Amino acid sequence: MSSITKTKNIMIVTALIIATPLIILSIMGQQKINVKRELVINKRIDDVWEVMGYQFDKVHLWSSNFKNSKSGGNKKFEGINYSSRITVTDRG
Repeated sequence: MSSITKTKNIMIVTALIIATPLIILSIMGQQKINVKRELVINKRIDDVWEVMGYQFDKVHLWSSNFKNSKSGGNKKFEGINYSSRITVTDRG
């Protein structure tokens, strides 16, 4: 086997060793959480929307599960300049 062939083989094996864990981590990091639950809120829709709509990015103020939160994403609803939130809990 020539030295060029050996070098190519070493490069291929090295690339596979580096790429395999990265691919696995990438796949694992794309898991989605689906929560399905029904809840009746005995409040006026305007009161509910004030919290669940306009204050969606401030979940840390009205839910004790979160230490901090901030808005992100593009505008989707009128009066709300974000479409997602980033939250911090005790677990990260």
